[in-house]
Amino acid sequence: MGVHPGLLIKRLPGWDQLYRLWPGSCAPSLPCCLLSSGGILPRQPGPAVELVVAHHSGNLSFVPGLLAQLGSGTQLTLYSKSSQPPPGEEGTVRPLALHHLPSPVPLPPPTAGAQQLPNVGREGHTFLAHLHARYDSLAEVTLFVMDSVEISSEKRRSFRQLRANWHQARSQGMYCGGLDRARPKKGFAIDQWQGSTDDDRSSLQPASPRPFGAWFAEYIGGELPQAWCPGAIMAVHRSRARQRPRSCYATLLAQLAVGPDPEAGHFLERSWASIFHLPAALPRCRA
Repeated sequence: MGVHPGLLIKRLPGWDQLYRLWPGSCAPSLPCCLLSSGGILPRQPGPAVELVVAHHSGNLSFVPGLLAQLGSGTQLTLYSKSSQPPPGEEGTVRPLALHHLPSPVPLPPPTAGAQQLPNVGREGHTFLAHLHARYDSLAEVTLFVMDSVEISSEKRRSFRQLRANWHQARSQGMYCGGLDRARPKKGFAIDQWQGSTDDDRSSLQPASPRPFGAWFAEYIGGELPQAWCPGAIMAVHRSRARQRPRSCYATLLAQLAVGPDPEAGHFLERSWASIFHLPAALPRCRA
């Protein structure tokens, strides 16, 4: 993938190893155990609040206002899967760095300091990559959003809910903007999809196994979720993220790395609430 000259690329630690997974001794129904978690560095204190933005081709003009609302101690981490610089105003750019940003917050460009990821797996892959790479230094609360949060009325509504209520993740462990209380069906499967930023419908790379119920049993475990988080517009407390071993996120990353539009991404979208709530199967996994 070509990279715009102004884009500073930072390869995630251990990225190349994520695609060379090997089976372990755990039962197939507990794939979060497939990789050992050895070699993890001692946990480092993370920031109080971090904003993680998944970028591809959307406008990031919402970021300064959100950062200002979250406070000057908020850390911003931007992941881009685009080879082109996104919309922005000339003369207002400043380098992004993984440091605390001052207040007032200027317009942050994705053309400096963005971490480049391969264009696979959509936003789910991006958020999993962050959870895996930053497992031992996660913020107390991490807000996950994608660059298209203002592209439709439904996403704008979910985004407004997140902005107003993200702090509930401190006491509840997770907050989802736009929570859909319709229980995902175990027979759910999808062959084609046209997202809010897509020009045409595209064929999806099929998940293995499928449909959703079989995939969920294989990679998440426990009862099917009672509700789900469309678009993964959410805030998560690090204690909930660490209920599952780091290897869980590596295993799920491999599921979403099969192409730009994996069916497993839709299954993951319906699984976030369960991922961050301890399922019955999890205690049998090796941390």
